[in-house]
Amino acid sequence: LKGGGPCRSGSDMANRHTGVIKSYGLHKGYGFITSEELPEDVFFSRRSLPRELAEVLQEGGGLHLPGKQVTFQLMENDTGKLQAGQVLVMAGEGDEMIGRVKSYNGQKGFGFLQCPSLQGQDVFFSRRDLPMAFQDWFPQNAPAKFRLVYAPDGKPQAKEVTPQGMGMMQPMAALPWVKGGGGAHHMALAYEAWGGKGRNGGWGGGGG
Repeated sequence: LKGGGPCRSGSDMANRHTGVIKSYGLHKGYGFITSEELPEDVFFSRRSLPRELAEVLQEGGGLHLPGKQVTFQLMENDTGKLQAGQVLVMAGEGDEMIGRVKSYNGQKGFGFLQCPSLQGQDVFFSRRDLPMAFQDWFPQNAPAKFRLVYAPDGKPQAKEVTPQGMGMMQPMAALPWVKGGGGAHHMALAYEAWGGKGRNGGWGGGGG
């Protein structure tokens, strides 16, 4: 992919810029950002996105990126061309975001997500915001899409939490035992066997 090689940060490119995603090809794995701070559109690849978002996009899910406001680092690839690295979707109330499960306690009925766009803040979610099949057991590190809201005290909360990147488990949701207490547990075990448990955040997920 032309212009998609590894990037290095230049000493004169230290600032982060803001812009809007102009286009993104889901199957091609790259797109362009337009910014009033730069004279031309800037290329970005899927691997310049946070890992959880890149993984979900690689599987054909995730967010509709065109029109999303982002911040990014201006970088130079091995051919000397500029492109965007460390691209973060800006978080606004009511926006759909992609995060990863930090913890969830089905008995207590709440948990927390992590989302790179929120700069380390834990995002609270409750049991009632999960699909029924995941209300008893929601695997740690599972990627999830959610709608961002803020509590009166200013802390972020997740609503309409939807598991992502679990395509192999979707048919299991129709099985009768999923409606029982152990269904979600078995689905979680399947997810962990697939490789979800232990995945860490970072940049460069999904190649490309």
